[in-house]
Amino acid sequence: MEIKTLLARVSDIKKCYEKIAELSGEKYNVFVTLKMHADEVKLHSAFLASLLDPKGSHGQKDIFLKLFLDSLGVTEFDTSNAEVKIEEDVGKVTEDSGGRIDIVISSGSRNILIENKIYAGDQSGQLMRYYKAYENKELFYLTLYGVDASENSVGKDSGVKYQPISYVEDILDWLNQCQKESVNHPILRETIAQYINLIKLLTNQTYSNEMKKELIDIVTENKETLNGFFELLSVSESVLESILQKFVVQISEIAQDLGLKYEEKLSITKSYSNFRFYKESWQGIRILFEFGSKNTRNFYFGLVKQENSEASEDFVAKILTTFGRKYTLRASGNSGWICRADWPKYRDWNYDVYLKIQTGVEMKEILKQKIQELLEIIEIAQGNEST
Repeated sequence: MEIKTLLARVSDIKKCYEKIAELSGEKYNVFVTLKMHADEVKLHSAFLASLLDPKGSHGQKDIFLKLFLDSLGVTEFDTSNAEVKIEEDVGKVTEDSGGRIDIVISSGSRNILIENKIYAGDQSGQLMRYYKAYENKELFYLTLYGVDASENSVGKDSGVKYQPISYVEDILDWLNQCQKESVNHPILRETIAQYINLIKLLTNQTYSNEMKKELIDIVTENKETLNGFFELLSVSESVLESILQKFVVQISEIAQDLGLKYEEKLSITKSYSNFRFYKESWQGIRILFEFGSKNTRNFYFGLVKQENSEASEDFVAKILTTFGRKYTLRASGNSGWICRADWPKYRDWNYDVYLKIQTGVEMKEILKQKIQELLEIIEIAQGNEST
């Protein structure tokens, strides 16, 4: 079977299941509709804590908490008397203490601490500060894919012990167990189902089990189809790199449209690949977009000051203030950043983003709009009507 035929069959199956999902209402998600899908505190921490709370309105007592702790290997924890808090205040933030812990589960002298990261970046000394806040504790670092915390958060040689856990495996497995326990409680069961679908959406697991099975059956049909699949896998990175170069062309077109200069160092295989825009009149200030991790993950944006910048302290301060009014500031680190923020919807580039780049100008227009927002910030900081 030719690779072209294999791709055509896969495409047909995908279209079929997309139609089924549309007709069944499967694509509807209340959390996405309410634009809460990326809200770590008001949705994710709050929802998880509500299920973990033995006194929660779900009415299932400590069943969900027991399942959760069992899945993490936590033993000898009295779940019946556990207290669950979100955004637990442990004092004013200093270099080595204070802050707000996303989820704290306490029972007697035992404490389970969960730092929850959907899209927000690590803060300086964050895990170190939380680790020091409690004597008898187990610390978990929850992210979409179970990545390690940065050294900036843990602290160098700080002795912080923590366990990375993920939404894509740990939370989804636990939620599926919770859903089974809720089989006779339809409202609770379907609410958990909606949240499960949201997590699958955030972690790019949009295929149903039935669709996966059909795709696997096609790929493993015979030696020829399997060989074609492996050939496609071998060039997958090169395909994405090719699409990324098309995006570079779109970047240059945006720069031309807006009267800006640009520089780019984009790569699938490297962390901190980036692109930036500037004008000479900005005196060494740059608009910067950067992927903190390879494979176009951990995408954020902001403004940086070049080493040889002649920009005044007043100009820089005004940029920071104006930017902070519009966006939630992310810890800036020590790389010349004046200010930066996460871009939740495009934090980790999935195949949908590459499709937008390859098949039209949608991603180009989305980026252009963001740049125009940042240009307005610079204009305000300069005190001019135009830059």
